[in-house]
Amino acid sequence: MDQNPLSSPDTADLDLANQVGQHLRTLQLSVDVDAAQELLSGAAYNLAGARIAHGLLRWKASGDYDTIRSSVANEQWDLFEIAAVDMCLRSLVTALDLCAAALFRLGGGHRASGETDLRRWDSDVGRTPLSLPAQLTGWADLRHSSEFKDLVDSRNDATHRRRLVTAAVGAPAALSIDYGGTSRPVLQLTDEIGEYGRKKFRDLCTLLLTWSPRATAIP
Repeated sequence: MDQNPLSSPDTADLDLANQVGQHLRTLQLSVDVDAAQELLSGAAYNLAGARIAHGLLRWKASGDYDTIRSSVANEQWDLFEIAAVDMCLRSLVTALDLCAAALFRLGGGHRASGETDLRRWDSDVGRTPLSLPAQLTGWADLRHSSEFKDLVDSRNDATHRRRLVTAAVGAPAALSIDYGGTSRPVLQLTDEIGEYGRKKFRDLCTLLLTWSPRATAIP
């Protein structure tokens, strides 16, 4: 992740989503391209949310307790870390789910309400087979990967499981979280999985930018 706080705002993912939307409109598809682009843009925003959370973790690691409390919120020191980890992990899972939802829409998929996600992909595609080449539907195979399963497990651990939080003045030991059966420092973990989420988003956008329904395969 970009460590330079003075660089220009990072809009690369949002720009890429817009570029995909422009390309898809040239294909004159009989599906809701606007909705698909909005979902991809939503994924880009969530990837940005994960980077913001990682930045908060870097700031917290600096030990600048008084400035963080006065600038962000007057809360316990360790809660800044817990909240940022929660935000990062859930944002990354949401980003990948929104990518899957965009792909489902582009393939002509339909749900009675809401959007699909990677957890519901198999059942939804089983009801509505998609008109997409294998290279595109294959993107969603990441739902079976150990990386994605570890990400979801870590998100569930950070978001849904009760934690005992002890009030602390000053900086307690850095928080670690279980990831793939190994306890990992959250600053390192959020950096690595943030890059993983961004790569998967860009992989899908690259496939869509080279897709033409008239071609038998994606180059």
